[in-house]
Amino acid sequence: MYKRQINFTGGGETDIGGSGLSLTGNSVTLNFAAGTYKINGISISGSTAVTINTSGTVVLEIWNGITTSGSTSLTINGTATYYIQGGITKGGSGALAIANTSSSAPSTFYVAGGIAVTNGTATFPAGTYTITSANSSYGTGLYVAGGATATFGSGSFDIANGVTLGGSGTLTFGSARTSSSVFQITGANTSGYAIQTGGGSNLTIGAYTNADINGAVYPTGNISLGSGTYTVNGALDLAGGGGSTLSGSSVSLITAGALSFGSGYSSISLTAPTAISSSTSGTLATVALASESATASTVTAGASDTQVVGAIYLPSAALTLAGSGSLTGGGSCLEIVASSLVLDGGGSISTTCSDLSGSSSSSVALVQ
Repeated sequence: MYKRQINFTGGGETDIGGSGLSLTGNSVTLNFAAGTYKINGISISGSTAVTINTSGTVVLEIWNGITTSGSTSLTINGTATYYIQGGITKGGSGALAIANTSSSAPSTFYVAGGIAVTNGTATFPAGTYTITSANSSYGTGLYVAGGATATFGSGSFDIANGVTLGGSGTLTFGSARTSSSVFQITGANTSGYAIQTGGGSNLTIGAYTNADINGAVYPTGNISLGSGTYTVNGALDLAGGGGSTLSGSSVSLITAGALSFGSGYSSISLTAPTAISSSTSGTLATVALASESATASTVTAGASDTQVVGAIYLPSAALTLAGSGSLTGGGSCLEIVASSLVLDGGGSISTTCSDLSGSSSSSVALVQ
């Protein structure tokens, strides 16, 4: 096997202009010593296996992005600060693996042009991620195609132009790395959604004190939420999909728009940070679901296993259950605060709560 190794001694600023680094062949290793490197793009094609090693304090300024295709693989080891103009496009069947070798100094990524994983797997380390603009081909800040997998370690995420996940794709965000870590999606994709996922996909978001999503959420795949408060500046429409699930423990999910749970979501399980139990009889639960919208929230036909432990708070809107849609406390206590409650076409609600007067019997009570 033909192997090549290139050593960059660094020590100051090194400019790699022209067409940047266009890498082909069997095996290529690049070693970057401490320094700042201005590279006019990194392109890897064919069946090339590329390894990049960094040592010391390394800054990589990559002006025309990172692109992989074919069966090529790219592995980056070490700690670095990345300024990437033109984004990261991981194509082909090979793997992209960025491994941070320093737990005390996580990598930092500033990416203009988005991150797109269109095939195979991509693994990103613990770190700070700022994505300032969309990928030009996919119209979104972070795109994972159907069948592809992208996994991010613990960290802090600030993503412009939405997150889009194709059918059968998998996207995982690790939990907050420090108390100052944020998870925020600051805008929508070209379809108008801050989060949009395809059927059969899997989206996991780790635990954050607060997660801010500036736009509507339209998922048709599975979603798993870590503990925290999720604020959605738009509607949450879980009406599509087929047999999909939404789950989260110690979660408050608060939306500016209406809530819609439909036939595509056969299983929904949300538990508020503080839930009613027999030992806390008469104590208000914290919010598991809330909407500020004046538009009715709905649980409709086929949403047959919607379990919410805690409070649903809809002070300005009705809650409508229709077409055999069901809402339960999952054997625990569900509280509902809404402007009105509509049951139609076989819709049902069931809950198990301690009597508000303090006795041990279960009851249904109209508080106001």
